[in-house]
Amino acid sequence: MFLGVDGEGAARYWDSYEFAVAVVSVAGDAEKVELVDTAFETLSQWCEYTRRERG
Repeated sequence: MFLGVDGEGAARYWDSYEFAVAVVSVAGDAEKVELVDTAFETLSQWCEYTRRERG
């Protein structure tokens, strides 16, 4: 599921099967961040953090 684009132009996608966020930079580099490896318990918390930190 597409979550949006942050202030730096990176696109973010939610993978509900792996409970992970895929981040794709403007240059096309991709990174997968599993929610369990963050300080956040929910996708909503992750999204709020991203809004505050990266726009």
